[in-house]
Amino acid sequence: MLCDLIPSRRQLAKWKRARRFVCLVAEELQADGQPGELLGTATLSMMQAEAALPPPFPSNAPLKPYISNMAVLPGYRRQGLATALVGACGRIARAWGEPCVLLHVN
Repeated sequence: MLCDLIPSRRQLAKWKRARRFVCLVAEELQADGQPGELLGTATLSMMQAEAALPPPFPSNAPLKPYISNMAVLPGYRRQGLATALVGACGRIARAWGEPCVLLHVN
């Protein structure tokens, strides 16, 4: 059974006040409700994705929510886990007042 990836209102309010960086993890829940194996992860941060040069060079490019470092264990792929992580990142970005999210892929 996968844990619920929908953050609570309290958690969203906390993230809205905090720095704009969050690392989400998805864990398998054991029968006793304790966290089990790490199944997937995604990082959401505010980045200047359209900057001409990378940091530390100055840029006037706007900060946008940027999903990176996303991974799901091979045995748990094609089960909607990555979709749930991206959806959670989108909900957090909207809580930050951002209308869209960028996804880094390789």
